[in-house]
Amino acid sequence: MQKLFRIEGSSLLGDKVDIRPPLEAAVKIIRVTGKLPIPDKRSGGISASDLKELTDAVERCLSEDVGGDIMNITTAEGMRLRIYVEQP
Repeated sequence: MQKLFRIEGSSLLGDKVDIRPPLEAAVKIIRVTGKLPIPDKRSGGISASDLKELTDAVERCLSEDVGGDIMNITTAEGMRLRIYVEQP
């Protein structure tokens, strides 16, 4: 079984994100596009500059083969975002 790159998020408005591509595919997507595999309309109100900073941090973690939680964020407005590598 292969490792999965997981992005889970939710907002107070009920928006939910649950993305789980294979880790190798996610790394290639980030390197080619320069951004996380999250549709723009589902970014949960994260600014473009914050999303770029988040993408850079995730790419560094993945290139260093970090496993488990990479980021786990809850904003004051109630938006939740968890990015992690799921081990088989």
